Amino acid sequence: LGVREIDIFFSERTIVKLKPSECDGKLSRYRRIVKEASEQSRRSRIPLVSFLTSFNDAVNVKAQHRLIAYEEQSGSTTIFNNSLKKIKKGERVAVIIGPEGGFTSEEIDIAKQRGFNIIGLGRRILRAETAAIYAISVIANHLENQS
Repeated sequence: LGVREIDIFFSERTIVKLKPSECDGKLSRYRRIVKEASEQSRRSRIPLVSFLTSFNDAVNVKAQHRLIAYEEQSGSTTIFNNSLKKIKKGERVAVIIGPEGGFTSEEIDIAKQRGFNIIGLGRRILRAETAAIYAISVIANHLENQS
């Protein structure tokens, strides 16, 4: 779908907590999965996969367009659609998807302060994995249909 980087981070409500000793093994596994998927889809560039130490690292990512999906915005996709209209080919887009337990209001406030647009992904509350694929698919579709 055109993703260049996947950063995994831990936030307040992350349910699965990894010990530092487990991170290297998980990261190796995730990188292998991404490599195989990239080869299967004939991608020339394999996305980078890394762990960030915290939510604060995630909201400091550098991108022209910064979006964070928040389940409290479910139903309305207006902000997401308006954000898409501003994205041009070649610009970097960062999308933060929450953990299984969702983001805290404090985390959302921090994201807003760091310049993130709070977006909704539709009427349904999605699993983290599904939300990521959905958001990236919508962005990819938008960019592929720009004239």
